[in-house]
Amino acid sequence: MSQNKPHIFIVGPSGVGKTTVGKSVALDLGIKFIDLDEAISESVDQSISRYFDQHGEAKFREIERQVLNELVIKDKSFVLATGGGTVLDTRNVAAMKKYGTVVYLSALEEDLVQRVKGDSVNDRPLLSGDLDKKIHEQLMDRRGSFELSADITIATSRRDVQNVTQAVIRQVNRLSGADSELSSSIVVGENILSTLGQYIKHYRRAVLITQESIPNEYKEQISKSLDENKIEVLEIVVPEGEKAKTFQSYTDVIEKMLEAVIPRSACVIALGGGVVGDLSGFVAATYHRGIDIIQVPTTLLAQVDSSIGGKCGINSNVGKNLVGAFLQPKLIFADVKVLDTLSDDDFQSGLGEVVKYGLLGNETVTKIIKDQSTQVINRNSEVLIGLIRSCMNQKLNVVSRDPLEKTGLRATLNLGHTLAHAIENLTKYELAHGKAVALGLRFCIELSTAIGRISQSQKEEAIGLIDSLKLTSQIPQECRDVKVLVEKMYSDKKSSGSLAFVLMTATGRSELVDGVDESIVKETLTRFIESN
Repeated sequence: MSQNKPHIFIVGPSGVGKTTVGKSVALDLGIKFIDLDEAISESVDQSISRYFDQHGEAKFREIERQVLNELVIKDKSFVLATGGGTVLDTRNVAAMKKYGTVVYLSALEEDLVQRVKGDSVNDRPLLSGDLDKKIHEQLMDRRGSFELSADITIATSRRDVQNVTQAVIRQVNRLSGADSELSSSIVVGENILSTLGQYIKHYRRAVLITQESIPNEYKEQISKSLDENKIEVLEIVVPEGEKAKTFQSYTDVIEKMLEAVIPRSACVIALGGGVVGDLSGFVAATYHRGIDIIQVPTTLLAQVDSSIGGKCGINSNVGKNLVGAFLQPKLIFADVKVLDTLSDDDFQSGLGEVVKYGLLGNETVTKIIKDQSTQVINRNSEVLIGLIRSCMNQKLNVVSRDPLEKTGLRATLNLGHTLAHAIENLTKYELAHGKAVALGLRFCIELSTAIGRISQSQKEEAIGLIDSLKLTSQIPQECRDVKVLVEKMYSDKKSSGSLAFVLMTATGRSELVDGVDESIVKETLTRFIESN
């Protein structure tokens, strides 16, 4: 938590455990806990249900807003559990975001029903009657509001209170910069490039690294925003494609910054896709032994994957990304409006990484893809904002627990990547990364089924999720030799001399499995190629 935003606000549907988790977080942090419903009840001197019966929901919401506004201006830090409908009033959301961090607790619908049924004192007037139906309707009505209000999203299903508590504290610290090595704030919105300067106005100088192919209007919006906030900017344009990730390109950028006498107190802003982000991050990590990096990704793939987690680097004659570092961005600033200019191929490539998060157990991503796949494919901004934010939060959650890839946890983010990397290599990187990942995901689902880690019904559900986004299932002609593919997969960076895959589990999660039987891999791969 920061001095400017001292409070933590817990939001989420009825039954998700806002009060239980809120009390636990407050206890661990040694600060006060407030239940908003209890504060309202105290203010009106009667129970919530009775007040509802006598005055109706509209009057209750008015009192709710009044009590919340009185609480948020308190200087002393607290954790506050909101009511299930608090986020429906945008004025409440604005107040919470101004004075604190909003944490959205999510859960599977069936878990919510069981938790509410198990509550001996269900003082929830809006859930009287058919409980299953009411919870379903309420969740559908409010899910979007929860997503849009959240600074942080934490899934609670299949996790105990302490596990969720630690996740909340870890992510709040990350967001506030309390753990500066792991902190990456995220901002996701529409038409927000012109506001970037407001978020980084504490810098006096900045280096904007971009490419000719990035629309001039993006550069102009950012430059104007920086100028309005009295930030002097040096713009450096680097070559297109992988040519930007050479030693020569890296040296050229560093020398331009040295000639301009860019100080250590400055920041680097990466405006572009993954290539620009990789190069810019490495420049920032090594210039004067390290300065801050701000990522402004302009592709869907970069917004949900490559801009997050701090990996950065350049290529050598031996291979890709072999010279690099870890440097967590101070800010990841994603404007969904820039996705309108992407080609269909580039957008589809990003969707390959998006669906991966659903297969890794992200309930929000899975729900959006199942219910709103057409809107996703058609690039509906409102839908994309929630989808992208959820993907970003999931990766940040994993990265914060394994920032340098030491424990194997971060490796689970490479679901589908073992075969994907082999395909990319054999196609000389002509096939887009996300499309290769989509093929890799399909194969991992087949392999997970073949060795008994998931059931046939789980396999069909997972394949259905990929199909919902109309992602490719066609294997390139040069990638249909099983022997060659297996040889390539042995050289994957996750391998320690054996075949290593991130595979799915029956509980809806994934884990890194080393030493997968080669004969099963070949048999499954043969069937996979023949059917695609």
